[in-house]
Amino acid sequence: MILQPVKTAALLCILFVSILGSTVQAEDRILIAYFTWADNTVILDRERAVREANGHVFSMENRAAVDGVTSASVVPPGNTARLAGWIQERTGGDLYSIKVVDKYSCYWDECLDRASREKARKVKPEMAGYVQNMAEYDVVFLGFPTWWYTIPMAVANFVESHDFEGKTIIPFVSHGTSGKARTIRDLKSILPSRTVLKQEIGVYRSETAASEDDINMWLGSLGF
Repeated sequence: MILQPVKTAALLCILFVSILGSTVQAEDRILIAYFTWADNTVILDRERAVREANGHVFSMENRAAVDGVTSASVVPPGNTARLAGWIQERTGGDLYSIKVVDKYSCYWDECLDRASREKARKVKPEMAGYVQNMAEYDVVFLGFPTWWYTIPMAVANFVESHDFEGKTIIPFVSHGTSGKARTIRDLKSILPSRTVLKQEIGVYRSETAASEDDINMWLGSLGF
């Protein structure tokens, strides 16, 4: 089997991390927190929402603007939720969907505009809930789409609203043509200094449905 160059590089990176012995402890308690558009919108007109998302995904003018916003993302379960489900199956961790009070529009342009304003003004939307027992978790898988080349502001608020001191954080990212962009760098900048940040994985949005094996290989390299 011949692997695509990008996927080959990703697998080599995973194998390299495995060789270094990047593992977690069997007794660690695990949380899988993820942000997905599908859980943060109300679909008023499914046909329109899917049509507009698909139309923009394949427009060269807009491809790199907001990633993870496709018909697969706006319609449940959404890309990051699907990845989170596979991680849960492998690790047995607890799932937590990050949700905001003021839901995003189900239409591409309106969601795009709001995400842009939030980023420009550093507006962090109010959380609809919090992890009440965060202190009990040792490892946190944190999933999100790349929005405007960085983490969604809702994810930034989630991180800043919980105590991650001393925890192991393992990001998983759904993205489009811009890749993971600045997501990991920007995430690291808001995490406490004593946080351990493990090797992340990025999954291209159109390959999400076929990425379970990649997720399992990545998890294996981390000791799961």
